[in-house]
Amino acid sequence: AAIGTEFLGFGLDERLWWLGGMWWLGWLGQVVWVRRVPENDHLVRCRPQAIAHALEAANVALLLHLLGAGGIAMPAVVQLLLLVWMLRAALSDVVQEAESEANNSVSVNASGSNTSGRLDAESSSSRSSRKFVWSEPAMMGVLATAVLGSGLCLLSGTLPELTCRTAIELGDAAWLEHRNFEAAFARYTKAAEADRFSLEPLERTASLSIQRAHQTQQESDYAEAARQQQVLIDRLPFSPHPYRSLGQLWLARFEKTHEQHDAELAATAFDAAVKRYPYHARLLSEWALALNGTGKTSNAQAAARRALAQDDVNHRASHDDKYLDAATRSRLERVSAAKADEAN
Repeated sequence: AAIGTEFLGFGLDERLWWLGGMWWLGWLGQVVWVRRVPENDHLVRCRPQAIAHALEAANVALLLHLLGAGGIAMPAVVQLLLLVWMLRAALSDVVQEAESEANNSVSVNASGSNTSGRLDAESSSSRSSRKFVWSEPAMMGVLATAVLGSGLCLLSGTLPELTCRTAIELGDAAWLEHRNFEAAFARYTKAAEADRFSLEPLERTASLSIQRAHQTQQESDYAEAARQQQVLIDRLPFSPHPYRSLGQLWLARFEKTHEQHDAELAATAFDAAVKRYPYHARLLSEWALALNGTGKTSNAQAAARRALAQDDVNHRASHDDKYLDAATRSRLERVSAAKADEAN
């Protein structure tokens, strides 16, 4: 990892070099220590158990890494996890056999006579020097399993993810640097086809379509942007974010057209988002403004009050990253006051 960051131009990361150096020194110390232990020492005879414990430690380390990374959608880590599990399963029989033979050698040594005990000890010692050497078929089986597993991971995880990532980067360059919508859209579509489990190409396509619609102000582009957002909604039915983006699309159009139909579409999308995230001040404010555009006075009043109340909670809790800006809060106060006057 340290060498890769150097050659790829990301600069020197001293943490990686220190971490790698400590691990290599630890490994070297372990090798020197094991070589100094007599061959008949029980620590050497526990080598299969030590390997099994090392695999368990690797398993725990990978799972903790996934927790820190926020998910399991990391092909390289998942592949290592699968390979560790396969090697752990392959070692289980060897560990059981080693423990059984060790117990048998202890019982034989305890019950034999002086002469026979010496012979049995020699026999046990010879067995202990052989029992941890895998037979050629077993070694070939484990090797074949590891190679096959690695190949399957490569074809099903690494290559699709790499192709998807490359296509996304090319799409970003086509749009951000050249403002070429068609080329960027084609790249994102290719990325989605390469890795059908990845949400990032769908998010890119939906975002690109929304930007295109705001740029052209064409009704057909707005319809296409809504369709692309619906594709993302179908993949994330319980997430508020796609619904909010769809509501923002129609609310922005309403701010320009002042057509009630656009406000109704925005309010419907925001309503679905609020049901999935009812304590988001900005989302509640957008919902209230969309309802205000539909002419539903009582609903807009209730939504505005909820947004203002949630903003007050955020201020009391010092969640400054969630505060409503002054202009939005002023608009909500006007909506709420106007509705209150009408109610009176």
